[in-house]
Amino acid sequence: ANGTKKFVEAVDAVNIALGDDLNNNADEVANTVGKLANTYGDVTKSIDENITKTGSLLNEISKLPVTTGKFIADFALATSAAANTYKTSIGDFAGIGSVLEQAGFESKTAGNNVSKLFGQLTANVAKYSKVLQLSGQEQKQFATLLNTDTNEALLFFLEKLDLLNKSPIEIDATLKKLGLNDTEIIGITKTLGVNIDKVRASQEFANKAFSDGTSITNERAKALASLDSVLSRISNTLANVFASPEVINGLTSIANAILTVINFAIGLIGVLAQLPKFIKENKVSISLLTIGLAAFNASIIIA
Repeated sequence: ANGTKKFVEAVDAVNIALGDDLNNNADEVANTVGKLANTYGDVTKSIDENITKTGSLLNEISKLPVTTGKFIADFALATSAAANTYKTSIGDFAGIGSVLEQAGFESKTAGNNVSKLFGQLTANVAKYSKVLQLSGQEQKQFATLLNTDTNEALLFFLEKLDLLNKSPIEIDATLKKLGLNDTEIIGITKTLGVNIDKVRASQEFANKAFSDGTSITNERAKALASLDSVLSRISNTLANVFASPEVINGLTSIANAILTVINFAIGLIGVLAQLPKFIKENKVSISLLTIGLAAFNASIIIA
């Protein structure tokens, strides 16, 4: 029961914090964040904890310049297959996605092409090492990173690419040698290459938001506190209104009028209840009175 309560609270917090950013549809928000939590979540944590961590990352990273939770969510969904293959965190992909969104790329297309770039790196280690003119030690470092931290291997590649080439023409020539001919992948590689520091900073920011996992919980607490404040003000306002002498006197008058009507109705009911008994006890007199009235009316008509 407690687990269910925590799950409901986590989903509620996600909708409060991200509803506007993720199209304001509660089911869609819960479904999106749930998928990301299942893909990128910490296997040692419960589903509600991973939902809270994932939602907190999306909520926090939207505070970066020209970055939205919607773009990062779609981007991370597009890279989910690569995340499982290359063991890359949602924070690392979110940092890459933030830089690409600022550069004007489309989320899903960018996500798919970043996944392809990761694949190119791991499949062509020898070629990349040769084209980038890596030393023996650097080749070992590059190979080790590709096996242990693919994101760091990508950043290593970008740094070497930037050091080796001093102009866009030189970079294009090197990318061609590497077999990167897709226009979109080339654009992504060059964009990330000239923004390595920004990528690292964004990744650090996103990973911390995921690790802390408090952003959407805090948002929910603020929303509930605000609601309590509104309800309290309404309650106090009503209390002040009904405590005023004018309202009290008016309500007293209304109550007295209602009581008068009720008492009259009770009396009338009592009278009507006695009417059959009165008729039965005085039927002879009522009959004579009726005959007398009839005769009187007849005499007046004849006259």
